Amino acid sequence: MDCCSNYSDVYIFADDAKFSRHIVQPYDINLLQHALDSLQKWTQKWLLSLNIKKCKVVSYGRNVDKTYTYKLVDYSNQENALERVEKIKDLGVWFDEKLTFKEHINDINVAYMMLGLIKRNYGRAGSVSVF
Repeated sequence: MDCCSNYSDVYIFADDAKFSRHIVQPYDINLLQHALDSLQKWTQKWLLSLNIKKCKVVSYGRNVDKTYTYKLVDYSNQENALERVEKIKDLGVWFDEKLTFKEHINDINVAYMMLGLIKRNYGRAGSVSVF
């Protein structure tokens, strides 16, 4: 996305985009907001809709200032603050603010428990299940 790459790093996969910027000074916060504004202008130009409710902000690091609120304007010209979250699932992997991956590991363990349950109940040779 050339419209936003001047202000932040942009990572795109299918219909999903991530904006990333290392925030060192207040100027960096403004550049990331400019990237969001540019994205919004680009979507309006190409008549694409942006689901603002699905847009989230997550900050990674130890001493991160989380007081700033990033905003997007909806189609009724109302400014909406983006929700700040502590963890987010991206392409099947849970990322938390401290990059511990505890939630992701827990998800994997639950999946293995479910697999064990399925194997125990439906994996016997000669058994028949009717649903």
